[in-house]
Amino acid sequence: MPLYHAVYHSRRLAQDDQYLDDILTSARRNNAALDVTGVLLVDDDYFIQILEGRRLILTQLIVKIAQDKRHTNLELALFGAAPQRMFSNWSMGGVALEEEQKRLFSDSSTTAADPSAMSGHVIWDLVLTVAGRAETGESIADPGQASFST
Repeated sequence: MPLYHAVYHSRRLAQDDQYLDDILTSARRNNAALDVTGVLLVDDDYFIQILEGRRLILTQLIVKIAQDKRHTNLELALFGAAPQRMFSNWSMGGVALEEEQKRLFSDSSTTAADPSAMSGHVIWDLVLTVAGRAETGESIADPGQASFST
């Protein structure tokens, strides 16, 4: 079956690190069963996520994610056919953005990250950069049991 990817961002409502760890744990379990891979980036205000898998599965997953009360204003920034998985070893990777990484998502060093002001392709490239994948053509290494907690 053809492979697709989806990129979305949404406004984060809750600020509790424990619920972020719960999201990762649940996503890893559910995504592995659905053959979905991807990465979730989190900052103080936004979720930014890339998902990879079959078209119908991703469509159903985005609908389910949109109903989650832990965020609002979900915007699908990119959805299309993918030549290969970029996160083949990650059922769900998690990255809490640090200040330097947040600046990549803003237009200046003093502006807060705002993915709604960017195209899906720009978000895609920035996520790959933040996830440590920009310079290589290889899939990202397995993140193990990384969590969002600091």
